[in-house]
Amino acid sequence: MTEIPEHLRKRAEAARKKAQDESGEAAPAAGAGESAVPAAESRIPAHLLERSKAAKDGASGEEQPSGGGGTAVAT
Repeated sequence: MTEIPEHLRKRAEAARKKAQDESGEAAPAAGAGESAVPAAESRIPAHLLERSKAAKDGASGEEQPSGGGGTAVAT
């Protein structure tokens, strides 16, 4: 894993603290993943989240209706 220079870590921490002060919210724990961000504040559009969820469900073995995606071959 690549090590992040100390000056960049300090700059990022200062930016997080400034954003926290401006929003008045508690800062997420260091190392908290994407799950700490509520869906309403996520930058990922809802239709892409649904598509991802459907793909995960399909990979886990649950049957999902097919939306096509087949290849037509002319004979």
